[in-house]
Amino acid sequence: MCEFARRTVRRAVLLDVGQLQLSSIMSVCVQYNNTTLPVNIPGMHSSKPLVRILHLSDLHFGPPFMPEVGAAALSIAARLDIDAIVVSGDFTQRATREQFQDARKFLDHLPDVPRLYVPGNHDVPLYRVAERFLSPHRLYREFIASELNPVLDLDDVVIVGIDLSLIHISEPTRLGM
Repeated sequence: MCEFARRTVRRAVLLDVGQLQLSSIMSVCVQYNNTTLPVNIPGMHSSKPLVRILHLSDLHFGPPFMPEVGAAALSIAARLDIDAIVVSGDFTQRATREQFQDARKFLDHLPDVPRLYVPGNHDVPLYRVAERFLSPHRLYREFIASELNPVLDLDDVVIVGIDLSLIHISEPTRLGM
């Protein structure tokens, strides 16, 4: 039998591992669209401590962003016992100054643990063509992080972020592709 904690946010259900005592659980499940799915957490039954990483992705600050979903994510994040946070793009919908400012405010409310941020394709201007080619990550670097390919070295794990936001206009051989 699966044990699970859930939070309903529109159609999605977020697993709230912060309320579970993983050492006493045989399996964990998440419920989505009236279906219960098992979640395999590698090392769950190991004596070695887990490295707990909160991963957020596709925040899309701008017209598609739903503040109630953001508030729910911040509320859940505040209750989790995590070692690090990874946020992978897209931070914005259209890479505008206002959207990056809103994303920065959101990030500032996450728990104070080591973090790694990686831009996404929406974090590069789409319709501001000159900026797209001359300084595509200017606003990302100003508001989110200066490093595009960050490395986060924790005690038991090294997390490497690789920026692929401009891969279609970059040299494919740059990444060995």
